[in-house]
Amino acid sequence: MEKNYAKYWHRIEEEYRAFGSNTITSIFAGPNTYREILEIVLKQCKVDFHASDSVEVMEELLLESIIKDMWEKLSQSE
Repeated sequence: MEKNYAKYWHRIEEEYRAFGSNTITSIFAGPNTYREILEIVLKQCKVDFHASDSVEVMEELLLESIIKDMWEKLSQSE
């Protein structure tokens, strides 16, 4: 299955912004860049990443983590 996130990147970005903006640091720091928000989300989700990773790699890591968590929560019948 080919990953084509380009079709719905705006929706993914909205989710990152909404999730990342819930931290106390964003209240005092003001507007964040997309990359900064993504880093916050990765940390909150306990996803390992490197500061040198590209945004695309960090997005992939987050999506893989979400899918893995969902897969592990599925029952046998699902």
